[in-house]
Amino acid sequence: MNISRSIYRPLFADPSFPLFIVLAGSFFLTVFFRISASVILPLEGERLGMSASLVGFISSVHFYAYAMMQPVSGILHDRYGPVRVVTCGLLITAASCLLLTVVRTPLSLGVWRLVSGLGVSPMYSATLVFMAFAFPAERYCFYAGINFAVSSLGAIVSVAPLGFVLDNFGLPATFAILSGTSLLMALFLGRSFKGDHVHFSEPPHEVAYDSMGRFLRVVVDLSGTLGRRMVQCGLSDLPGVGPLLELSDQRRDDAGASHGGWRDPIP
Repeated sequence: MNISRSIYRPLFADPSFPLFIVLAGSFFLTVFFRISASVILPLEGERLGMSASLVGFISSVHFYAYAMMQPVSGILHDRYGPVRVVTCGLLITAASCLLLTVVRTPLSLGVWRLVSGLGVSPMYSATLVFMAFAFPAERYCFYAGINFAVSSLGAIVSVAPLGFVLDNFGLPATFAILSGTSLLMALFLGRSFKGDHVHFSEPPHEVAYDSMGRFLRVVVDLSGTLGRRMVQCGLSDLPGVGPLLELSDQRRDDAGASHGGWRDPIP
């Protein structure tokens, strides 16, 4: 017992541990909101007379926002640090919860899913970045295990316990509690900016702008390539279209070669 205490006590007594637990708690909210729609939307869909396809679409909006924000979240962590970014994310999450305490319509449910997806999007990467900078490398797996254990509780709480709370207190009160919890966590993090251990190898604004510019260029180029391929599939058999498309691709490749050697990612 004494050996166990001597091993684990320094791990929990680390000055960065309280801040880490709150960040892990924010990842708990990420998993909670990801799954909670399976309990909330069927009930609201029946009450509002929504079709199954509309309920499914409203639920999926959260994941579209979450996925699209992942590259942006990484850039924001590089520029501002994970503690500041998660603080803003918690405030956005709290606002999305407050919306459902006021009005519940198909539109407001869709806005809730969209805004909550934006709010919780930086939580997972934030905990990983914070662990990498705040703790010694040999302790990373220990704290990563705690992070996943805490977040897994979000999946548990978001099903049967959430249904129990909804049955006994109603949706407005439940989301008022969730909003208050998010605000309290944001308040704690807002007072702990100095505890952020992220250090930059380059000036933050240069890292952010350069990474964002590259990301946007890739998205635009890939979208244009996919669009041309779709046009080719539908119009290549028309008289005169095939040679015109080939000429357009050749000019684009020539322009790419003169600007860093870019080539069509879809041959």
